[in-house]
Amino acid sequence: MDEFINQIENILTQLSEIEGKYDFSLADKYQGNIFPTQVELAVKMENLVHQITHEMGSTIAFLKDDIIELHRYIEFRKKYAILSDCELLFLIDNIGGELNIKKCINDKAISLSWLDLRQAILEDWKNDFGNMSFEKINSKLLRK
Repeated sequence: MDEFINQIENILTQLSEIEGKYDFSLADKYQGNIFPTQVELAVKMENLVHQITHEMGSTIAFLKDDIIELHRYIEFRKKYAILSDCELLFLIDNIGGELNIKKCINDKAISLSWLDLRQAILEDWKNDFGNMSFEKINSKLLRK
């Protein structure tokens, strides 16, 4: 995954460099009044160059961030696969029926107490997702 992300970041850098070098210079090259629609076509050229550099770069950057977030979520869920979404919602977001969920967690073959488990999960979650809630990330990534 790291190699893939590095290659995507290289593409973003290249697009940014191309944008800085050509964004207006290509359009300027086509300015003039030699034929009636030349100015209109020069503007169109400027827009296309902007789309292929800046707008595509922005789209790629957003998609890269989504891929990283999804990767982290999948790895997190693999690590804590023994726990249900409801149990994670309780442990991370403090949402849910406390006694029932505590009992379910304690009944599972987990070597940590639920408090120690909660601390480990919260630490992992914060490292991967900062202050984002489990509910928000989970619903975003599982949306159809």
